[in-house]
Amino acid sequence: MEMKKVLKVVLIRSGILLSLLVVLIMAIKTMVQQGPIQEPKQKRVLAILSGEKFEEYEPHLKGIKDGMIFNGLDYIIKTYASPSLIHEADLVYIMDPCLAEIIITQKGLDLPCPVIGYSYITAIAAPLKNYTGIYSGLDLQKVFSIYQKIIPGMRKVGVIYTRGSCEGEKQVQALKDMAQMRPNLEITIQPLDYYGEDINRVLSELASQVDTIYAVSRDRIIDTHMESISKFCIQNRIPLIGGGIFGPPKGAVASLAFDPYRIGRKGADIIRALNEGRAASQIDIVKVEPELYLNLTSAYSLGLDIPSEIRKDAKKVYN
Repeated sequence: MEMKKVLKVVLIRSGILLSLLVVLIMAIKTMVQQGPIQEPKQKRVLAILSGEKFEEYEPHLKGIKDGMIFNGLDYIIKTYASPSLIHEADLVYIMDPCLAEIIITQKGLDLPCPVIGYSYITAIAAPLKNYTGIYSGLDLQKVFSIYQKIIPGMRKVGVIYTRGSCEGEKQVQALKDMAQMRPNLEITIQPLDYYGEDINRVLSELASQVDTIYAVSRDRIIDTHMESISKFCIQNRIPLIGGGIFGPPKGAVASLAFDPYRIGRKGADIIRALNEGRAASQIDIVKVEPELYLNLTSAYSLGLDIPSEIRKDAKKVYN
């Protein structure tokens, strides 16, 4: 009797062990099929150096994010105003053209990680060791040829920008260089103070000297006061041009400019190429062409009849 009990217990335990052995074999088989256990992959960090946040900042950033989603890129995105805080980044995107141009001119700069830069003043024909990017420089000779078709009487142009602005200073210098090659065009430069408190005085002084006013792009003070600048110009029968893509919707007659959202999408394509393992030095600089924006209401109020071929070429027309 005791022997029967012992055998029964042994059989029960053997059945349990056999079941556990089967489960263990199945688990091992599954592990072999799936491969070794991997640690969760840590997301890469994309640091975006924004510099001063102009009106173009948000659409540029949105273009980057939308492009990354479209390309299936999953990064932790951190934005900074200063390059001193990017030590944790795997990739850096520079939205500040002045900082990008420092890197371009200092070709021996040792970059700790791949850098994508956006530049529109200093041309760069080829990528550097750990740097590539987007160039959207204006050919001001061609730009002012188009402006003079829109405003046939343009001879004396007053240029406004914020004094001390890196980007404004670079645009003004480019305008001066262009004017030297166009003897039929006279440029008068009038800087605004940092807070724009002298804007009415500057505009009033220019009104007696020029037949057209040109506002630089990516300028915080001009972005803020563009509507009042436009109103002043219309009241004084002076065409206003420029101001980037945000000039015409706020009253400027015309602006040849770059779409910051489109630039951001181009930047996301470069991020994809880097993510696929390509070196920055192997990725060509992307050249973006300017597009024309018009405000027909402002033009008509000033007696300007914009030629139909120019209207057809415009990216966007505001009525």
